[in-house]
Amino acid sequence: MPISREEKLRRKREAEKRRYDRMKQDPEEREKLRQKERDQYSKKKEKKIIRPISQLNEREKRAKRKEWRQTSKTYRQKRKQTQIQNEFLEQNTPPASPLSVENINEVHQVTPQSISGKRLAARNRKVRSRRSKEREKMILKLRKDVARYKGKYYRLKKKTKQKNRRFDQPSPKTRVGDMIGGNQTPEIAKKLLFAEAVSDQLKTNYEQLRGDKDKRFFRQILSGPIIKKYRMKQDLQKIVKGSKLTKSSTSVQNRSAMERCKKINAIWKFLESDLNSKMCPGKKDYCSRNGKIKQKRYLNDTMFNLHKIFLKKHPNIPVSYAFWCKNRPFHIVSKKVSSRDTCSCMVCLNMTLLIGTLSRLNVIKENNSNSVISSFCCENRTEKCLLRDCPECENKNIQFEDQNRCEMSFFYKWCSQKHTYFDNKTRKQKTVVKITKQKCLCSISKIVEEFESNIIKYLKHKGRAYHQYKIISELKKDLKTNEALIHMDFSENYNLKYAEEIQAFHFGGSRQQISLHTVVMYTNAGGKLKKECYCTLSECLNHNVPGIWAHLDPILKSLMERYPIIDTLHFVSDSPATQYRNKTMFFFLAVELSNLFPTIRKFSWNYLEAGHGKGAPDGVGGVTKRTADRLVAQGHDIASFDTLVTALSQNIKGITYLTVDASDVKRISERLDNKKMPIFKGTMKVHQVKKDLSQKAFPKLLFYSLSSLDEDDHTYLLGSKVYESANPLSPEEASDASSDEDLPLIRYSSTGTEIPNRKLNFNDVYSDDEEAGTSTDKTESILHNIKNGTFLLVQLKTKKVSYRYVAVAQNEIEEDGEVRVMFLKVCELNSKQVFKPNERDISYVTFDDILNVLPTPSMIFHDNKLFYEFNMGVDVFEK
Repeated sequence: MPISREEKLRRKREAEKRRYDRMKQDPEEREKLRQKERDQYSKKKEKKIIRPISQLNEREKRAKRKEWRQTSKTYRQKRKQTQIQNEFLEQNTPPASPLSVENINEVHQVTPQSISGKRLAARNRKVRSRRSKEREKMILKLRKDVARYKGKYYRLKKKTKQKNRRFDQPSPKTRVGDMIGGNQTPEIAKKLLFAEAVSDQLKTNYEQLRGDKDKRFFRQILSGPIIKKYRMKQDLQKIVKGSKLTKSSTSVQNRSAMERCKKINAIWKFLESDLNSKMCPGKKDYCSRNGKIKQKRYLNDTMFNLHKIFLKKHPNIPVSYAFWCKNRPFHIVSKKVSSRDTCSCMVCLNMTLLIGTLSRLNVIKENNSNSVISSFCCENRTEKCLLRDCPECENKNIQFEDQNRCEMSFFYKWCSQKHTYFDNKTRKQKTVVKITKQKCLCSISKIVEEFESNIIKYLKHKGRAYHQYKIISELKKDLKTNEALIHMDFSENYNLKYAEEIQAFHFGGSRQQISLHTVVMYTNAGGKLKKECYCTLSECLNHNVPGIWAHLDPILKSLMERYPIIDTLHFVSDSPATQYRNKTMFFFLAVELSNLFPTIRKFSWNYLEAGHGKGAPDGVGGVTKRTADRLVAQGHDIASFDTLVTALSQNIKGITYLTVDASDVKRISERLDNKKMPIFKGTMKVHQVKKDLSQKAFPKLLFYSLSSLDEDDHTYLLGSKVYESANPLSPEEASDASSDEDLPLIRYSSTGTEIPNRKLNFNDVYSDDEEAGTSTDKTESILHNIKNGTFLLVQLKTKKVSYRYVAVAQNEIEEDGEVRVMFLKVCELNSKQVFKPNERDISYVTFDDILNVLPTPSMIFHDNKLFYEFNMGVDVFEK
């Protein structure tokens, strides 16, 4: 028969026990065993598995000392128990009989008398045991009889007392004694006695009242929700006789209450539907009523119109408009203009609109963006899942329901649109680009295609936003003593105000604006993160690179004076190309920053994802403008720059206010005038810029698609740029130079004539900055004419020569500002009108390299080959 597992373990334990016993009996083996135990204890102390009490925190010290007390108590109890046992054995053990030497070796002999004596002793023990058990049974029986007769006596005594006091009112103590009977518990008896005494006192006071008004007031004091909750109204009725504390609850009233509850529930259910109200996503968007907290919802229509819809949907539930408004849920409110979201991300909002449309059409089960992201990512969502680098979920997709996709429907989309108007001043037609929310009519299949074509871009967009926020948080957490983090943003320009204004001033153009640049600076002060808030104010409204560094200059000088040990700066900002992310800013970081601040050895500039740049500096700007408006509302005139600065400095102590003069901006601008500034292709993809310390001869910048804290981590490296020379441009180059925008310097028309002041302001439309707006220059709409099949004049620069080619766009401009093109080769060098497409020459070009949008040429077929012929010559310069 095989041995069971339990038997094997038992034998193993016994064998191990025997082995330990042998080791303990051998002095050498015992010493080895003790040394081994000491070594194990030392290793545990080194690994801090066992820590001395001096290294524990206060809570762990209390737990350890409690454990010691319990162990000592157990040890003392065991010793005491052993001592008691030893003393008992010593007292009850008879002394040993003295034995002679001769009797020691005698062998005890068994005799018949001894056997008979043992039998007699055993019989006597049985008799005693039987008698003892009979005695115990008798005692138990007698105790039961005593208890029975005692209860009978108590009941007879109680009955006799009741007969004797038939005509007397019992006292509270007597009533309490009758209630608890023989179970005399002091605490319960005292509580009952208090209740009976209060009841008698209330009854006495009520009987002494004379007027009905006083009695009514007395009843109102006694009745309340607690009495109703514990169903004590009938008991209270015995105290105040002749009164009615409860309303009559007839069947009619019950039926009316049920109908009322049914109507209210129907109103709540109707208004809480997603078709009639919208849930607020913010963590501060909630309402509380009577301790009940509900997330706030905004009505999609007026209460009057929703009442009409309700009556049509529920014709069997008659509800008046007054009852409808009175029973509106407290957490469903009408949306105010001031509470709408005006800084939403275009990518996120367009995807939310698409998801809402597909959910409304029952094409997908998910009804919000978070649910859609969960369908594409792992259960424990990570950054790699959003960036589509996770091997487990990169092939996951959303499940579409079976629907007739040929049906027509619609969806809303935010997009740019051209508008042409006639300028009465210049007597010319101008084209501007405006952002509008359009209603797109198409089939359901087209909506699904729109969703599939944009969902990956949306996930990567969310992944980049999440990554940048995470890196900035880690940077704050691990900030060193020689580092500082500067988070900045331009706030909306503040309009100076008077407490009272005349109509001509209020509606005219006399109001002055002040530029606000807010900064939150983080430093490591003694191992703790220290935060300082700054706001620089200027009458100069320039938000370009010279303006930015003019605002940062006094803050950095103050930082270097107070913390001379700091040699590393980390800048954080949003990513508008008109302000922070352009070739001029890159040039300033590489060349001019070390000239202005020689002690700065390293730096990094981290850009937040477009549309997700809100942070602490926005709070500084909000506090500043709210305080200024409050002072105006209190009757103070803030009509000048100096008055604003003085008022803010006196009323806000947590923010340091500094002024920037227009001459400071001009001084920085002069340092950048007529400087050669190389362009980094892929600027729209850059989210971090670092200085390469290995480059000694010339300053070198490293550009990354995502931020990284490790200096040796080049996972997201896009490329680098060496700024070999900062010499001024030649007079011919300086005449066409532009240091304000990261855009081409020279633009030529098809006839070769120069077009002045031509800029492709892509970020005027797609920037997340408050200052981005629409352009009034017709050439600024060139970028938005680029579609699949648009012919372009493109420039490709080398170190010495700039070439110009004709290309045809193969898609619209992408989110990062690049477009896929196929290049054409000129066939007639003299006329430069006929071009041949080269299908193997396909590449991506940035919007900086697009010189012009060409008219659509005519197609020519010769020897089964396709050629394009323009109406006039194109100014190309091919290699």
